[in-house]
Amino acid sequence: MSVKAAGEPPAQREEQSTLGADLTRAREQRGRSREDVASDTHIPLNYVRMIESDDYSMIADQLYMLPFVRRYAAYLGMDEDEAAMRFVREVQRADNNPPPRLDHPLDGGVRRRSRRSSVFMVALAVLVIVIGLYFYFSPHHGSVGDAPASGPFHPAAAAANGGARNAPAGSSPASQSP
Repeated sequence: MSVKAAGEPPAQREEQSTLGADLTRAREQRGRSREDVASDTHIPLNYVRMIESDDYSMIADQLYMLPFVRRYAAYLGMDEDEAAMRFVREVQRADNNPPPRLDHPLDGGVRRRSRRSSVFMVALAVLVIVIGLYFYFSPHHGSVGDAPASGPFHPAAAAANGGARNAPAGSSPASQSP
């Protein structure tokens, strides 16, 4: 609650207290809960909370709240037009005084790579390419002399070459008879 000096003009006293605070105070003086206000006025409970807290950040267009503010003020026996004018002034004041800017930009948690890590990534890529080229052009690449013969099994060729060299696994020359 704000402290109001007795000698201040009404316009200055009004500026010290927000509309939401005054509506909350009036509701509490009448012994009503927010739920009572919501059910009696058919104003959604979350809107009653927003009006009383002067927080309209969940609403894209604050002027959408104007009929609810008027209905709430009338319910509490307050002047609807005065409540509506105060609401509009407070919204305009909030729009003209945006929250302060940050000294540094928000990066959304994205870390920027340092120059050192970039150099490391380039060196790693060059190393992978050099190793790949070495194995591709090495003398052992593609030599056929040590590789087993491929192709279908021919029993006659196996007998001519000494039997078991081209035989498939599990077969032996003794088990084959001419």
